[in-house]
Amino acid sequence: MNQLALSLKLRDECRLSNFVFFEGHQVLKAELDGANSLWLAGPLGSGRTHLLCAMAELQGANALYLDAAEIVSSDPSGILDGLEHHPCLLFDDIDILVSERSWAEALFHLYNRQQAMGGRWICSAQSAPRNTEFALADFQSRMMAQSVFEMPLYSDEERAVIFLERAKRRGLNVSSEVVPYLNAHLPRSLVFWLSLLDLLDSASLVERRRVSVPLLKQVLAQNPAFSAQQILC
Repeated sequence: MNQLALSLKLRDECRLSNFVFFEGHQVLKAELDGANSLWLAGPLGSGRTHLLCAMAELQGANALYLDAAEIVSSDPSGILDGLEHHPCLLFDDIDILVSERSWAEALFHLYNRQQAMGGRWICSAQSAPRNTEFALADFQSRMMAQSVFEMPLYSDEERAVIFLERAKRRGLNVSSEVVPYLNAHLPRSLVFWLSLLDLLDSASLVERRRVSVPLLKQVLAQNPAFSAQQILC
Protein backbone atom coordinates (compact mmCIF):
# COMPACT_ATOMS: atom_id res chain seq x y z
CA MET A 1 0.00 0.00 0.00
CA ASN A 2 2.98 2.32 0.45
CA GLN A 3 3.28 2.48 -3.33
CA LEU A 4 -0.12 4.15 -3.46
CA ALA A 5 1.36 7.18 -1.76
CA LEU A 6 2.26 8.49 -5.22
CA SER A 7 0.32 11.60 -6.11
CA LEU A 8 -3.05 9.88 -6.03
CA LYS A 9 -4.94 12.69 -4.35
CA LEU A 10 -8.46 13.75 -5.10
CA ARG A 11 -9.24 17.01 -6.79
CA ASP A 12 -10.56 19.27 -4.04
CA GLU A 13 -13.12 20.97 -6.28
CA CYS A 14 -14.78 17.71 -7.35
CA ARG A 15 -17.95 17.07 -5.36
CA LEU A 16 -21.33 15.62 -6.27
CA SER A 17 -22.83 18.84 -4.93
CA ASN A 18 -21.14 20.93 -7.62
CA PHE A 19 -21.60 18.56 -10.54
CA VAL A 20 -24.37 19.87 -12.77
CA PHE A 21 -26.74 17.02 -13.60
CA PHE A 22 -28.65 17.88 -16.77
CA GLU A 23 -31.61 15.94 -18.12
CA GLY A 24 -29.32 13.54 -19.94
CA HIS A 25 -27.63 12.63 -16.65
CA GLN A 26 -30.70 11.48 -14.73
CA VAL A 27 -30.08 7.76 -15.36
CA LEU A 28 -26.47 8.27 -14.32
CA LYS A 29 -27.52 10.00 -11.11
CA ALA A 30 -29.69 7.02 -10.23
CA GLU A 31 -26.79 4.65 -10.98
CA LEU A 32 -24.41 6.61 -8.74
CA ASP A 33 -26.96 6.59 -5.93
CA GLY A 34 -27.21 2.80 -6.22
CA ALA A 35 -24.75 0.04 -5.41
CA ASN A 36 -24.00 -1.51 -8.81
CA SER A 37 -20.59 -1.47 -10.45
CA LEU A 38 -20.39 1.07 -13.26
CA TRP A 39 -18.35 1.97 -16.34
CA LEU A 40 -18.43 5.65 -17.32
CA ALA A 41 -17.59 6.32 -20.96
CA GLY A 42 -16.96 9.72 -22.46
CA PRO A 43 -14.42 12.09 -23.99
CA LEU A 44 -12.15 14.47 -22.12
CA GLY A 45 -14.25 17.13 -20.42
CA SER A 46 -17.40 15.03 -20.08
CA GLY A 47 -17.17 14.94 -16.29
CA ARG A 48 -15.82 11.42 -15.76
CA THR A 49 -12.94 12.39 -13.48
CA HIS A 50 -15.11 14.82 -11.53
CA LEU A 51 -17.63 12.07 -10.75
CA LEU A 52 -15.03 9.46 -9.78
CA CYS A 53 -13.28 11.87 -7.41
CA ALA A 54 -16.64 12.95 -6.02
CA MET A 55 -17.66 9.34 -5.38
CA ALA A 56 -14.34 8.66 -3.66
CA GLU A 57 -14.81 11.70 -1.44
CA LEU A 58 -18.37 10.63 -0.63
CA GLN A 59 -17.34 7.08 0.30
CA GLY A 60 -14.39 8.21 2.40
CA ALA A 61 -12.23 5.42 3.82
CA ASN A 62 -14.32 2.78 2.03
CA ALA A 63 -13.15 3.96 -1.40
CA LEU A 64 -9.88 4.14 -3.26
CA TYR A 65 -9.40 6.34 -6.35
CA LEU A 66 -6.63 5.44 -8.80
CA ASP A 67 -5.59 7.47 -11.83
CA ALA A 68 -4.42 5.07 -14.52
CA ALA A 69 -1.99 7.58 -16.01
CA GLU A 70 -0.16 7.76 -12.68
CA ILE A 71 0.17 4.02 -12.08
CA VAL A 72 0.58 2.53 -15.57
CA SER A 73 4.39 2.53 -15.37
CA SER A 74 4.35 0.65 -12.04
CA ASP A 75 4.29 -3.08 -11.37
CA PRO A 76 0.60 -4.14 -11.38
CA SER A 77 0.99 -6.70 -8.60
CA GLY A 78 2.71 -4.18 -6.36
CA ILE A 79 -0.07 -1.65 -6.86
CA LEU A 80 -3.14 -3.89 -6.86
CA ASP A 81 -2.30 -6.54 -4.26
CA GLY A 82 -4.84 -6.47 -1.44
CA LEU A 83 -7.06 -3.76 -2.90
CA GLU A 84 -10.05 -6.11 -2.96
CA HIS A 85 -10.61 -5.19 0.69
CA HIS A 86 -11.76 -1.72 -0.36
CA PRO A 87 -15.56 -1.80 -0.72
CA CYS A 88 -15.37 0.69 -3.60
CA LEU A 89 -12.57 0.88 -6.19
CA LEU A 90 -12.50 3.70 -8.73
CA PHE A 91 -10.20 3.53 -11.76
CA ASP A 92 -9.95 6.68 -13.85
CA ASP A 93 -9.00 6.19 -17.53
CA ILE A 94 -8.87 2.43 -17.09
CA ASP A 95 -8.52 2.07 -20.88
CA ILE A 96 -4.87 3.09 -20.45
CA LEU A 97 -4.34 -0.06 -18.40
CA VAL A 98 -6.50 -2.75 -19.97
CA SER A 99 -4.65 -2.72 -23.29
CA GLU A 100 -1.51 -3.96 -21.44
CA ARG A 101 -1.51 -7.72 -20.87
CA SER A 102 0.05 -7.59 -17.38
CA TRP A 103 -2.36 -4.93 -16.21
CA ALA A 104 -5.40 -6.59 -17.80
CA GLU A 105 -4.68 -9.89 -16.06
CA ALA A 106 -3.99 -8.25 -12.69
CA LEU A 107 -7.14 -6.13 -12.91
CA PHE A 108 -9.21 -9.11 -13.99
CA HIS A 109 -8.19 -11.10 -10.93
CA LEU A 110 -8.63 -8.09 -8.64
CA TYR A 111 -12.11 -7.52 -10.05
CA ASN A 112 -13.09 -11.13 -9.40
CA ARG A 113 -11.74 -11.04 -5.83
CA GLN A 114 -13.40 -7.73 -5.03
CA GLN A 115 -16.76 -8.73 -6.52
CA ALA A 116 -16.69 -11.99 -4.53
CA MET A 117 -16.41 -9.83 -1.40
CA GLY A 118 -19.42 -7.75 -2.44
CA GLY A 119 -17.39 -4.77 -3.57
CA ARG A 120 -18.30 -2.01 -6.00
CA TRP A 121 -16.15 -1.22 -9.05
CA ILE A 122 -16.49 2.13 -10.83
CA CYS A 123 -14.23 3.06 -13.71
CA SER A 124 -13.99 5.52 -16.56
CA ALA A 125 -12.70 5.38 -20.12
CA GLN A 126 -12.93 7.20 -23.42
CA SER A 127 -15.26 4.54 -24.84
CA ALA A 128 -17.68 1.85 -23.72
CA PRO A 129 -16.13 -1.59 -23.00
CA ARG A 130 -17.28 -2.98 -26.35
CA ASN A 131 -15.22 -0.29 -28.14
CA THR A 132 -12.19 -0.43 -25.83
CA GLU A 133 -9.04 -2.41 -26.61
CA PHE A 134 -8.55 -5.16 -24.01
CA ALA A 135 -5.54 -7.44 -23.87
CA LEU A 136 -7.71 -10.02 -22.11
CA ALA A 137 -11.05 -10.98 -23.67
CA ASP A 138 -12.41 -12.42 -20.41
CA PHE A 139 -11.91 -9.10 -18.67
CA GLN A 140 -13.66 -7.26 -21.49
CA SER A 141 -16.62 -9.63 -21.08
CA ARG A 142 -16.75 -8.87 -17.35
CA MET A 143 -16.76 -5.13 -18.00
CA MET A 144 -19.42 -5.41 -20.70
CA ALA A 145 -21.67 -7.24 -18.24
CA GLN A 146 -21.76 -4.37 -15.75
CA SER A 147 -23.72 -1.13 -16.04
CA VAL A 148 -22.34 1.21 -18.71
CA PHE A 149 -23.22 4.89 -19.00
CA GLU A 150 -22.05 6.93 -21.98
CA MET A 151 -21.64 10.55 -20.90
CA PRO A 152 -23.57 12.93 -23.18
CA LEU A 153 -21.69 15.74 -24.89
CA TYR A 154 -22.40 19.16 -23.44
CA SER A 155 -24.30 21.62 -25.58
CA ASP A 156 -23.17 25.25 -25.78
CA GLU A 157 -25.91 26.17 -23.32
CA GLU A 158 -24.94 23.44 -20.84
CA ARG A 159 -21.26 24.34 -21.03
CA ALA A 160 -22.18 27.96 -20.27
CA VAL A 161 -24.26 26.88 -17.27
CA ILE A 162 -21.32 24.92 -15.85
CA PHE A 163 -18.88 27.78 -16.45
CA LEU A 164 -21.14 30.36 -14.79
CA GLU A 165 -21.99 28.03 -11.89
CA ARG A 166 -18.29 27.44 -11.18
CA ALA A 167 -17.66 31.19 -11.38
CA LYS A 168 -20.53 31.86 -8.98
CA ARG A 169 -19.14 29.37 -6.46
CA ARG A 170 -15.85 31.26 -6.56
CA GLY A 171 -17.65 34.55 -5.93
CA LEU A 172 -16.76 35.91 -9.37
CA ASN A 173 -18.81 38.57 -11.11
CA VAL A 174 -18.89 37.62 -14.81
CA SER A 175 -20.10 40.19 -17.33
CA SER A 176 -22.81 39.09 -19.77
CA GLU A 177 -20.60 39.32 -22.87
CA VAL A 178 -18.01 36.78 -21.65
CA VAL A 179 -19.83 33.56 -22.58
CA PRO A 180 -20.79 34.75 -26.10
CA TYR A 181 -17.15 35.75 -26.62
CA LEU A 182 -15.94 32.32 -25.46
CA ASN A 183 -18.32 30.57 -27.84
CA ALA A 184 -17.38 32.78 -30.77
CA HIS A 185 -13.58 32.98 -30.39
CA LEU A 186 -12.26 30.13 -28.23
CA PRO A 187 -12.44 26.31 -28.29
CA ARG A 188 -15.82 24.95 -27.27
CA SER A 189 -14.10 22.73 -24.74
CA LEU A 190 -15.19 22.58 -21.10
CA VAL A 191 -11.66 21.61 -20.08
CA PHE A 192 -10.30 24.75 -21.73
CA TRP A 193 -13.03 26.97 -20.28
CA LEU A 194 -12.55 25.75 -16.70
CA SER A 195 -8.77 26.04 -16.95
CA LEU A 196 -9.26 29.58 -18.22
CA LEU A 197 -11.56 30.24 -15.28
CA ASP A 198 -8.68 29.45 -12.91
CA LEU A 199 -6.58 32.13 -14.61
CA LEU A 200 -9.44 34.61 -14.63
CA ASP A 201 -10.06 34.00 -10.94
CA SER A 202 -6.45 34.87 -10.08
CA ALA A 203 -6.39 37.92 -12.36
CA SER A 204 -9.69 39.19 -11.02
CA LEU A 205 -8.43 38.92 -7.47
CA VAL A 206 -5.12 40.67 -8.19
CA GLU A 207 -6.63 43.49 -10.22
CA ARG A 208 -9.91 43.69 -8.32
CA ARG A 209 -11.89 43.67 -11.54
CA ARG A 210 -14.94 41.76 -12.62
CA VAL A 211 -14.47 39.04 -15.24
CA SER A 212 -14.98 40.82 -18.54
CA VAL A 213 -13.88 40.39 -22.15
CA PRO A 214 -11.01 42.91 -21.74
CA LEU A 215 -9.75 40.97 -18.69
CA LEU A 216 -10.13 37.70 -20.60
CA LYS A 217 -8.07 39.05 -23.51
CA GLN A 218 -5.45 40.33 -21.07
CA VAL A 219 -5.18 36.94 -19.37
CA LEU A 220 -4.76 35.16 -22.69
CA ALA A 221 -2.08 37.65 -23.78
CA GLN A 222 -0.22 37.16 -20.50
CA ASN A 223 -0.34 33.37 -20.77
CA PRO A 224 0.83 32.48 -24.29
CA ALA A 225 1.55 28.84 -23.35
CA PHE A 226 -2.02 28.41 -22.19
CA SER A 227 -3.38 30.21 -25.24
CA ALA A 228 -1.46 27.79 -27.46
CA GLN A 229 -3.63 24.99 -26.07
CA GLN A 230 -6.49 26.31 -28.18
CA ILE A 231 -5.33 24.26 -31.12
CA LEU A 232 -5.45 21.08 -28.99
CA CYS A 233 -9.01 21.46 -27.76
